[in-house]
Amino acid sequence: LKLVQSMALLKPPGSGEKKWHQDNAYFRLVPASIVGCWIALDPTDCFNGCMHVLPSSHGSGVFKHSAPLENHIDYSMVDIPKPDDVVPVVLNPGDALIFHGETAHYTPPNVTTTRRRSLQFHYAASDCKPTKCPKKDKDIPVLPPPSDKPHYFDCDPSCQEPEYWYYKKAEILVCGKDFGGDFI
Repeated sequence: LKLVQSMALLKPPGSGEKKWHQDNAYFRLVPASIVGCWIALDPTDCFNGCMHVLPSSHGSGVFKHSAPLENHIDYSMVDIPKPDDVVPVVLNPGDALIFHGETAHYTPPNVTTTRRRSLQFHYAASDCKPTKCPKKDKDIPVLPPPSDKPHYFDCDPSCQEPEYWYYKKAEILVCGKDFGGDFI
């Protein structure tokens, strides 16, 4: 077992949603033996952006994800779950949600006047490895590659997938490489 990610998730008053996604859509680890641990530091509810999950979605593999050409941070699931199928996970400070890396989840905007803070950790089996980039995905828009960052995962640099930094993020986390303070 290895720690592949640790981060603080800060959702100040008025902040937006984190769109529907599966964490392994970013990490792209195989085998998909990865779990997340989301720990509430403040009370969480539907108004301040508690986690919402799609039960049993981890058994379906990684759903199709895409990013708008103008905003790669919105890399998210193409098909959104029906509201009746979704479960909000309301937590008290110190409570934790443990979920599979392929569980579909989302956090709504924080519409309150108080912050919502949490910690998140991802753990993977020691044999998990990042996959090569999906240059054959037809729904990934083509962008010019960033001139100051190398291409990763033995992918042909001409594929120009816009989510390259997600793959790099996974490589940093799995391989422990430094990436000059980029968004992690």
